[in-house]
Amino acid sequence: MLVSIVVPVYNVERYLARCLDSLLDQDLQERDYEIVIVNDGSPDKSLDIATHYAQKHQNIKVISQQNQGLSGARNTGIDHASGKYLFFVDSDDYIEKDILKYLTATADTGMLDFLGFDLVMTRESNLSVKSELPSAENLKIYNGCDYIAQYNYPNNAVWYLVNTQFLKEMNLRFEPGRLVEDGMFTTELLLRCQRAAYVKVSVYRYFVNDNSIMTIRDRKHLEKMNNDFLFVIKKFSGLVALANEKKANENAIRRLKARQESYAFFLFVRLVKSKMPYREFRKIIDEMRVLKVYPIRNFIGTDYCSPKEKLFTGIFNSPLLLRTFLKANSIFKIVR
Repeated sequence: MLVSIVVPVYNVERYLARCLDSLLDQDLQERDYEIVIVNDGSPDKSLDIATHYAQKHQNIKVISQQNQGLSGARNTGIDHASGKYLFFVDSDDYIEKDILKYLTATADTGMLDFLGFDLVMTRESNLSVKSELPSAENLKIYNGCDYIAQYNYPNNAVWYLVNTQFLKEMNLRFEPGRLVEDGMFTTELLLRCQRAAYVKVSVYRYFVNDNSIMTIRDRKHLEKMNNDFLFVIKKFSGLVALANEKKANENAIRRLKARQESYAFFLFVRLVKSKMPYREFRKIIDEMRVLKVYPIRNFIGTDYCSPKEKLFTGIFNSPLLLRTFLKANSIFKIVR
């Protein structure tokens, strides 16, 4: 079997059929790939929809479990995957028509551990973006450290195809119960792989959903987000150390440090949006000092260099400016 597509499912009855239809509208025979649906204790009709599809298609299997979150559902999918390659697809998203054959053939030709591709963010339900498919014969293949040095790789696990045997041999798992688990997983995956490549092909459709996990702003969620961002920042120190052990080049190390500090920067942005009082802000700054990501020094560079990012980095790095900005934002709603 060529590829296992892991689809975590939770409260997606509005979107699941669209997702599955896109996964079935492919240029592989059903016997050549499988769709592993992990029902993560969904209380809506998602399981009914998944079961209906499984009854009609021999390559769909449904696993149900008590709610463990996205990380736990993906880990369950890994355990049940039998394809040569693994592809994570979120159940409110969808993929390009007739693309799986190209992806798996390219990975085979390059004997790849990791194949990255492009994603399009959209509010459309049936967006097709036909890309010219580069020849696999001209593929540039890197080890993981050199891939990081070459590309500003995305955190999200949906941006790539991965060799299942390699993943299982490395015993890589998503961190259970974390909201920003992808960055740790993807970075360690790349650091440990020997053959990685990228194709400039629009494969994935990220559906912009205002009620998604990362756009909810209630207080409990924000507190968890704070803890999870700090957890990832700490874990990234170990990943930078791993890159040094592997004698990664200077550009790879710089990019990893920038990625680590990006979690500090974007946590600050979320805290500003949450209207967090300065006294609570200070506690998080103190924790960041201990983790050696404050002041933010490595963030601004090739990958993060917009005028807004430069401006806010300067504000976040100055307690006086930050305090003044928080007061102004509470009145004028500069950042929403």
